Amino acid sequence: MEYIGNLWKKQSENPKAPFASGVVKFMGRELRITVWDNSRRKREGKKDPDFSITLDEPRDQGKPPPAKPQPPCKPESEYASGTAGNDFTDDIPF
Repeated sequence: MEYIGNLWKKQSENPKAPFASGVVKFMGRELRITVWDNSRRKREGKKDPDFSITLDEPRDQGKPPPAKPQPPCKPESEYASGTAGNDFTDDIPF
């Protein structure tokens, strides 16, 4: 049998806390995983799994990428003087 990793049971009193977490080796990579106990959510008469496993991603990876900076706006004085947007015409193009 090949060793692939370790899991630690959580000691939290929080019922929403994961059951265990740890690191496993898969295809040459170390992956952090979290194991969730499904016993509270089992449905009667269904073959629901006892445990679910999810990848435990670092917290900063879950955030969306920073927004791209916006191009600078035209100075307010151009709008006030009427020089901005002089290419506008009210003519019908046909």
